[in-house]
Amino acid sequence: MNRETEELKVYLNKVAMKSLNGEIPWTQLNSSVFQWIQGVTGESFKVTVQRTVSSSSSLSRTLEKTRMTNNSFLKEEDMGLGSIYLFQVQDRRTKTISLSLSSLERPEFFELLAKIYHGAEKGLDVRATSILKRLLGQ
Repeated sequence: MNRETEELKVYLNKVAMKSLNGEIPWTQLNSSVFQWIQGVTGESFKVTVQRTVSSSSSLSRTLEKTRMTNNSFLKEEDMGLGSIYLFQVQDRRTKTISLSLSSLERPEFFELLAKIYHGAEKGLDVRATSILKRLLGQ
């Protein structure tokens, strides 16, 4: 794997970990899409992570590619059987997509994209718990 791909994986993992800890303010747009709006030095970005369900033939190809490109990956029950993950970053001013990763097209990112998605789910619970604790004075 090339240096750029490895570096991208490092940063995706950081997003996943911050998501799991509730440090990224994800909002749930619907049952399968999470969004995060972030301003960075005069710019504003919209980040989305989405999970879709694939057909069994697409899933088989994705799992086989993942097995061939990764030394380890999430167990099938942890991955969400038939799931495909899409991670995108859009410049809010220009409406252009700055980054788009699909686990179907780039199976080497499957595990990290799944981790970000599940991190967004868990991060919402972490943030909700924190808010409720404050409301209850605890």
